Amino acid sequence: MLASVWLALPVLLAADPSQPPAEGVLSRLDLTSFPNSTVPARLRGPATPAEAGFSEAWSGEGGWAYRSSPRDGPGGYWELGLRVLETHGDGVSVCFTDVAHNGGSYFVQTALILTPTADGYAARKGPERADCPEWRRRSDAAPRP
Repeated sequence: MLASVWLALPVLLAADPSQPPAEGVLSRLDLTSFPNSTVPARLRGPATPAEAGFSEAWSGEGGWAYRSSPRDGPGGYWELGLRVLETHGDGVSVCFTDVAHNGGSYFVQTALILTPTADGYAARKGPERADCPEWRRRSDAAPRP
């Protein structure tokens, strides 16, 4: 019994119950509620990443969650990602990335404030934050695939 408690302790310490999991937030994010590469006007809103074709999901280092379009599609693929920065009374602050892996130059990272809705989260641009440095297309600060 004591051994199982010691084995579970690192898992309990690693989880932050005050923050919603990034994967859950990203999967329920309404892409029609803010400007992004999915061209929200073309989607019948609200539309989650899965409904917009971002079917591959995984987690990355530092609390990042990602979704991408199928990698075997023509012209490369697109990737969305977010990391939860903080939870507050009226919503969740996240760092959102939107990157083209198709030879193009679409790279965007910005802070968003997400407000809970009946089905997920609606987004609006938040203030610039040190823990989410803003960068745009062709920026020297943008990561290269």
